[in-house]
Amino acid sequence: MKLEFKSIYILLCRSFFIVLLMYAGLSKLLEIDLFYDNLYNSPLLPKSESLLFILTWAIPLIEIMIAIALCFQSLLKQVLISIISLLSVYSIYIAAILWIAPYQPCSCGGVISALSWKGHFVLNISSLVLAISCLWLNIKTRNK
Repeated sequence: MKLEFKSIYILLCRSFFIVLLMYAGLSKLLEIDLFYDNLYNSPLLPKSESLLFILTWAIPLIEIMIAIALCFQSLLKQVLISIISLLSVYSIYIAAILWIAPYQPCSCGGVISALSWKGHFVLNISSLVLAISCLWLNIKTRNK
């Protein structure tokens, strides 16, 4: 029975992150100019056009690649570590926007844009806790 719960929990976590990361990556790609402008308007990023160009394409492509990799059970541990890393970086960035940056730029784009910066922070921290718990359960299940 316990193994069943763990398997279902991990499957639900994987499904959640597939949807979240595909949505995030595709919405950025579909509005690539808006995403570039958002990065350009960030008070924390340098105004280097080449760096911003790389980030504009790398971030959504990484999100999509991680979502696709979640479909492969053999990669689950590595993918969950990647998700934890990505969410940690995002959370640090959002925290810096909230508490260090001189102003909070528009976070326009997609349905999640309806969230405030604090709402984004709560979503990221919640997702981070979810990813860590999923990794922990995955490791615990494999060690039995």
